[in-house]
Amino acid sequence: MQPVRAARTRDARRHIERPLCYKDWLTGARCAGDIQGPFMYVIDIHYNASLERIDDALERHRAYLQPLFDRGIFIAAGPKVPREGGVILAARIDRDELDAILETDPFVTEGLATYRVTEFRITRAAQGFNVPALP
Repeated sequence: MQPVRAARTRDARRHIERPLCYKDWLTGARCAGDIQGPFMYVIDIHYNASLERIDDALERHRAYLQPLFDRGIFIAAGPKVPREGGVILAARIDRDELDAILETDPFVTEGLATYRVTEFRITRAAQGFNVPALP
């Protein structure tokens, strides 16, 4: 099991954990333990506001999501059941860029939700699933 540490955050409203060591997709450098990709992210959204306030911001949130789906960065998204937050699956992006993008979500900028990102390395996938990679 990899050691984890709290990542540096630009926004104190979020708590993000990430491995100490992971493959740097931009440079190709590898760290001790030779962790390899490709990586994906599960973004767990927790609402900090009433559903009325969430619903008021929902169209702005969806407008924020669409270009990220168009670029293939966000793969799937939707509300949790029961509706206490949501989940987004992401890939094809490095972690620092993902963190910067998440900070611009209206749910975050308006203080309506907090995000927890789980980064994982894909080692198995169902037949027909196209394993995402950085462009």
